Amino acid sequence: TRCSVARGLGDVYKEDNNLTISAGGYTSEIDVNDITELKLLDELPDDSFLRTNGASTNSYDIGRYEGRTLGKCSLYVFDGYSPILMIKSDDTLVFVNSKEDGEIEGLYEELSQ
Repeated sequence: TRCSVARGLGDVYKEDNNLTISAGGYTSEIDVNDITELKLLDELPDDSFLRTNGASTNSYDIGRYEGRTLGKCSLYVFDGYSPILMIKSDDTLVFVNSKEDGEIEGLYEELSQ
């Protein structure tokens, strides 16, 4: 089964048990069976994210970051769009959103099953 979300700047797709998020040359892959926490957020946590390898502009944050309390994570986030989906596994923490209404909620529903 393949579920795709075209986010404009990158792609999110689920094929079988593999979730792949890619944008701007950065990719995160998560086995859906390894997801330990899945949460829809109104905005990014206030964690003073420091970009370690990625791109930040007035309209998006993409790549590898480190939060003061959350630690290493990947952001695929358009500024000013919600919700933001937090996907956590034992070794991966990803935040992703979309400019398209309903796409992230749909991905959340798909991953919640």
